[in-house]
Amino acid sequence: MVPALIKQLCIKCKRCDIVIQTTLYVNSVRQILHTKLSQEEEKRLIIIHDQRYSEEALRNLNIHLAKEVFVLGENNEVDHDVLNIDCLKAIASVCKEKGRTKLSCTTMLQYQSSFALFQSADISNEIKENVEFKPFNFYETWARKVFVFGESKHNNTLKYNSLDIKPITKDSEKHVHLVIVGMTNMGIALAIEAAHIAHYPNFIDHPERKTKITMIDTQARLEMEFLVGRYRHLFDHSFYTFQKYHDGKVFPQEVFNPIDDFLDIEWEFIEANIADPNIQKQFVEWSEESQKSFMTIAICFHDSYKNISTGSYFTNEIYDRKVPVLIQQNTSGELLGLVKKNSKYSNIYPFGMKNDGYEIEEQLFICAKRVNYLYEYYYNNNCIPKLYNNNIIDKLWDSIKIVKRWSNIYNAITIPTKLRSIGIDYKNIDDNRCLSQTEIEILAKVEHNRWNVEELLLGFRPANKKETEDIEKDIKLKKEYKNRMIHYDIRPFKDLRHDESEKNANRFDYGISEGLLDIIKTPSEIL
Repeated sequence: MVPALIKQLCIKCKRCDIVIQTTLYVNSVRQILHTKLSQEEEKRLIIIHDQRYSEEALRNLNIHLAKEVFVLGENNEVDHDVLNIDCLKAIASVCKEKGRTKLSCTTMLQYQSSFALFQSADISNEIKENVEFKPFNFYETWARKVFVFGESKHNNTLKYNSLDIKPITKDSEKHVHLVIVGMTNMGIALAIEAAHIAHYPNFIDHPERKTKITMIDTQARLEMEFLVGRYRHLFDHSFYTFQKYHDGKVFPQEVFNPIDDFLDIEWEFIEANIADPNIQKQFVEWSEESQKSFMTIAICFHDSYKNISTGSYFTNEIYDRKVPVLIQQNTSGELLGLVKKNSKYSNIYPFGMKNDGYEIEEQLFICAKRVNYLYEYYYNNNCIPKLYNNNIIDKLWDSIKIVKRWSNIYNAITIPTKLRSIGIDYKNIDDNRCLSQTEIEILAKVEHNRWNVEELLLGFRPANKKETEDIEKDIKLKKEYKNRMIHYDIRPFKDLRHDESEKNANRFDYGISEGLLDIIKTPSEIL
């Protein structure tokens, strides 16, 4: 991951030294980097042997003078995430001692359980006051490359289809169907990312047109139970099924009905070996539903060669119908790149390579901060802002909890999909383009459907009957319940109610939709 990051930093920061601290032998690290970096890039490196969680070592680095810090950790560490958080604490301690505030620390969390925890639980004040904590997860980063940005900035030959291969408009008859083979860390990350972004306007008038996420694994029952337990509030309100294929037999399907069926996503779990003839037949049937769905297949086992061989199990129908097949590769996608040149296999896409991990996403954070500012401004003024001042935006961002930050980030990553559904390419917006009231109405309803799923994934749940009655007797209780991760507004769009301002809560969905084009304008256009 480090060489790709160095290349990005050399472009972003033209004159900065790049310091690498590692427990590996310095000469070994330099030899590895020599094969991957240009001579000019190598000249900017300083490599130091030391422990990242040692305050003394960090003082020797003059860490408090850094422009930016990336806490990645080392390979094959059992306590990787714990050590990275220890490092973060040590950096915060040195910064406090030296009087440095808000040092940007992008921190890798290897395990999704750790990553999910730091999306909902705020970090301690001793860290927050001195460093800006930016956690990331390798698997989610790759899911975002594939489903949101459609490309890798590090390798511009890698291009990916969006889940909605063609824009899904309000009148579209098709829905998205994502099939994930292998409930690994990568498989789960793809599923959760799809749940965040795959929300489309045709669900508004046709509630049967839901995004469908199918997950297949030989241990699907166990993995399903883990997933449902981790995101229990989401699955309490999601329709999902379980089915087993074994020894040529297809067992009866188990159906899990939601408490309230208002989400626009449904799930399917299948316990099967991918080579089972019945599951292969099922893939053919799914691919035949081209009039009803946009299908994408992702193969996500741990072993690269197993993923390649799994892709070869598919019958010709998958390749003839050009169903996108994502095949995870651990180190390099070159082999599949060569195979892809054969017209039969032009629909396969390598992804997940470790040498192409973290990407600097400055524009994403700019958009997320603007989303946050727009919400706050709209709440206080009941209109969208005409100007976006960076100083005000940054101060407001610094003041909010980490769960709110993630809410704004997930809002920002769905902007390309939402705009595509009304015929706008977010990379090529006409300066004179304005949204009509009809478009704002559509986007507001899509936004609330998206927000419902986002809040459930972040750990909130809807208010139950008694809690709803309590809030409606005293609307001031709404904020108190929200602090306890119980949200009164997680409900269908048409059922949204008045809040403490005595205005309908749907005004925020309208507000964020009205300001959508402003959020993604370049700084020079909007400041």
